[in-house]
Amino acid sequence: MSRLARALSALAVAASAVISTSWARAELPAPPLLWRFQTASPVSAAPALAPSGNVYLAGVEGVVHALAPDGRLRWSHGVSGMPIGEPVLDGRERVYLATSADRMYSFHADGRLRWRREARARLRSGAMWLEPSRILFLAGGPGHAPSLHGLSSWGEAQSRLLASAAGLFAAAPGEVAALASGRRGLELWRWRAGARSRLPLPAQLAAGEDLQLLVAGERLWLLFGGELHALQPGNSRSTAWSAPARHAAVSSDSETVLVDTGTELRWLGADSGEERRRLPLTEATSAAPAVGNDGLALVPLVSGELLLARPGRVARARFRVGSAPLLRPIWSEPAQRAAVAAGDGSLVVLQLSDSTLPDSPRPLSEPGAAARSAELRQP
Repeated sequence: MSRLARALSALAVAASAVISTSWARAELPAPPLLWRFQTASPVSAAPALAPSGNVYLAGVEGVVHALAPDGRLRWSHGVSGMPIGEPVLDGRERVYLATSADRMYSFHADGRLRWRREARARLRSGAMWLEPSRILFLAGGPGHAPSLHGLSSWGEAQSRLLASAAGLFAAAPGEVAALASGRRGLELWRWRAGARSRLPLPAQLAAGEDLQLLVAGERLWLLFGGELHALQPGNSRSTAWSAPARHAAVSSDSETVLVDTGTELRWLGADSGEERRRLPLTEATSAAPAVGNDGLALVPLVSGELLLARPGRVARARFRVGSAPLLRPIWSEPAQRAAVAAGDGSLVVLQLSDSTLPDSPRPLSEPGAAARSAELRQP
């Protein structure tokens, strides 16, 4: 290697070290804490954040808590069994919750019990709200694939919609998606706006795999086997791009995909998968992150802290939530609020804004970003 080549190599290494160090040193104050709440027992699912600012959280001891926008306890109600999944809200802020006792509950926003129903089979998922007036859930006996069932918002007319389903997802507010095995492989069923559609999925998918679905508008991403696959628009049997991922999130405007590889965060363009920024992770993450339209990332850590980072700015902040691993952050961008719970029952609500991580005088500019984007496997 020539003297010039060695000098350039050393310069590149030094630049990379400076960039990594700038991320580590540019710690800024955490966003304002609006309020904190502690349940009497652990929680196993994320809270629900209503447009009104009310927050709903279910503890494993079988109690549903409703908290006001200022953190006051509005009401608590006991249920039979442990909650399955997080509380689900409809457009009138009525609450729905499934439990391990194979029961489904519904509460008025003021805490009055609307109804309680027993499922015809063992509940295998939490409840999902489908506009305008239906609850969907998975149920089935042990050793068999669960089937997809529907229940009216009044707790009546329980019916089976799919004989076999591999997963159930909240595709968007009031929209539900399910994975099911078809004659030619795995299919995606989607219910929205009173209509039902069915899409074939790539042949390499199998119903037994741990699949996760991300939806933003008409765009779909599937996370399985340690990789995130962006489905080709107009041809759901093929992928537009793939990237290594342990967890992933997509912004509501469908422009940014945030992937957590286990060792770093990557901000990717939703259309091409091109890498825009990356941030090394020094701690293990505990659940899927959240990402805003401006790229602000909320990343839950096993240490009980929340990491906040924004691409293009040499800045990040950390906030202590609890002493146990964090659950998936719930973020309402219109209200600029985030609700984050830890497994020990700690719940915080934070105020987020454009000034949460202000501009740094030294904007992040990483050499080699274009080369790294080539790590994405294009079909």
